[in-house]
Amino acid sequence: DQLSRERVDRWIFIVLLATVAVLPLLVGAHVREFVSPLITEKNFLTTGQKGDIFTYYKFVFLLIATILAVSLFLYKLLFLNYSPPNRPILWFFFIFALGIVLSTVFAPYKTLALYGQPNRSDGALSYICYLLLMFVAMHIQYPKKAVSYVLYSLYPFVLINFILILMNFTGHDALTYDAVKKVLMA
Repeated sequence: DQLSRERVDRWIFIVLLATVAVLPLLVGAHVREFVSPLITEKNFLTTGQKGDIFTYYKFVFLLIATILAVSLFLYKLLFLNYSPPNRPILWFFFIFALGIVLSTVFAPYKTLALYGQPNRSDGALSYICYLLLMFVAMHIQYPKKAVSYVLYSLYPFVLINFILILMNFTGHDALTYDAVKKVLMA
């Protein structure tokens, strides 16, 4: 069972590393119909087609990565005789998760509480995913070079930001190029 647990931990680490490496790079336009609730006397949100460029596909990827990581962790827990250690921090996780669930259940607009604003997918589902990923990450054994792997996964961000900063300083806008538009609108 120990060898199988190490193998499952390695796969969970790969899922977590892919989440750190890929999630911030996902962009793409997504348009959906939104029905605005009446939150205040002045209606700041309008009903109609709402577009999102940065968060929808990140949200979908986050859900998929969370399902994979939690499934692997449950396999480890149920079939490989793993028992998580009792840690005081787990009470804070439980209280935080309970607060998220209760605030979603008692919210007057459940869809808005569950998914977030139409242009930001930052509702209760996202926070539950973050919480589950943190919980799973606390209960795996990491390889010896885990910090190096995480740092290597951040190199694309440094390179992309460096290129965008150079373009900005030289007076070029990345959004005016057809290749960038195709990537964003794909």
